[in-house]
Amino acid sequence: MEEEYAEFGHMPHRQFNDFCIYLILYTTLLRKEIQDETNRIIEKSKQISPIPIHLSIYSPNEGQPESIVEDIEKMVRTYVEKV
Repeated sequence: MEEEYAEFGHMPHRQFNDFCIYLILYTTLLRKEIQDETNRIIEKSKQISPIPIHLSIYSPNEGQPESIVEDIEKMVRTYVEKV
């Protein structure tokens, strides 16, 4: 059975894993890395940036549908469009 993990595009060899066991800890670590990368990109100017932060979640054992990427994109767009 393959292990689940998350990997940022700017940190391709660092894997955040063991989601089920340490969900709160890893959520905190992922959130901190997103905040840190945002600060590196915008240099703490409190601006927004068009530069994407790439985060991939690898979950080979969950049996997710083929359309998972499109489903998530549609869901995110509904929130963005409300703003």
